[in-house]
Amino acid sequence: MFLEIILFLALLALLTISSWKPARMPPGTFCWPILGELPPRSIPITEYLKNLKQKRGPIFTTKWGSHRIVVVTDYNLIKKAFNHPDIQGRPGFFSLELLNNCKNAAMVQCGPGTGDSRFFLGVIHSHGSVWTENRRFLLRHLRDLGMGKTALEGSIQQEAEMLVDHLDKNCVGKPAAMNHSINCAVLNVIWQMLASKRYDIKDKMMHRYIALIDEDMNIIQGILFIIDVFPWLAKVLPSFIMNKVFKVDVLYRNRDEAQSMFKQVIDDHMATLDPNNPRDVIDQLLLERAHRDAPDYLTPEDEVDVLAIISDSFAAGSETTSSTLRWMILYMAINPEIQAKVHKRLDEVVPNDRLPSLNDRNQLQYVDAMLLEVMRLSSFVPIGMLHTATAEVTFEGYDIPK
Repeated sequence: MFLEIILFLALLALLTISSWKPARMPPGTFCWPILGELPPRSIPITEYLKNLKQKRGPIFTTKWGSHRIVVVTDYNLIKKAFNHPDIQGRPGFFSLELLNNCKNAAMVQCGPGTGDSRFFLGVIHSHGSVWTENRRFLLRHLRDLGMGKTALEGSIQQEAEMLVDHLDKNCVGKPAAMNHSINCAVLNVIWQMLASKRYDIKDKMMHRYIALIDEDMNIIQGILFIIDVFPWLAKVLPSFIMNKVFKVDVLYRNRDEAQSMFKQVIDDHMATLDPNNPRDVIDQLLLERAHRDAPDYLTPEDEVDVLAIISDSFAAGSETTSSTLRWMILYMAINPEIQAKVHKRLDEVVPNDRLPSLNDRNQLQYVDAMLLEVMRLSSFVPIGMLHTATAEVTFEGYDIPK
């Protein structure tokens, strides 16, 4: 009995010591052993972090379960931190590792719960040379294909017309969910740059893909947060609990189904690839990654990376634009006087015989201001992509451990 008491006290002491913040880290406070300083579910995370900022300053430390987190809240400090070469890593959260392609890549030695994200692929979850190379490649070819230029305007106008026509036929005079139709229009613009094709709003594959993304987000932002905060649970809980309670099997199944959709498109591109006339981003990816002696062949590692880049392009491009449009519709409905001013300004600048274009933007400052205000008020991405220190870092006089 005495030995058990000694062991219990020793374990309690170790847990307490592990919860202490290193001396030169940004300001923090007492954290409970194991639990840390978990944010309450009763208030938005932004309000919780804002309250901590008022108490601790623009840079502070908190601890969520097993993860010690440095929070930076000042705009200029955020820019400085994100430009620091040793603060470019990605955290090894369970959900990120699960959704990433590392499980199927022959070269990858990581897996959900390991915390080893060195081999994450794609753009969103990768870092280091992989992130630099993939980001540079994607931006270069998206710009070549018209991103941010009038070359993409025709595709945007086509999808806008299709969206308005669909809403006019199906949503006038009655409550209607617009999520799917807006998502479909935005995804089609991205899809035309990536794969030179578009889908009808009623297309079954498009419906299924959007449903997969929605289901994944509901799980990740819900119950799976517990595993992200306490990753050691993934190693000790039996698989039936991980699947029944945390829906891990659903995430695996959805990931594999989405990748199968993308792989079919990649296979179709490989079968019709003309090295002298690349049609889109997928063609450019295949030409860059394919073997010189076998242009119709990709290594397993390259195939996984291509799948990750395509998936990331959809995730990053579609949700941000779709969310902005949904918030805009809500705010315009709540503020009909603003809606009337926007409509009036469009009527003054854009003739009735054509659609608005990027060339009109300089004369539509009020419309521009309205969109900026929508993004300011909604803050639909209130927290930036999480980073991790890949080395010991001194930042603004504080020491941040690796």
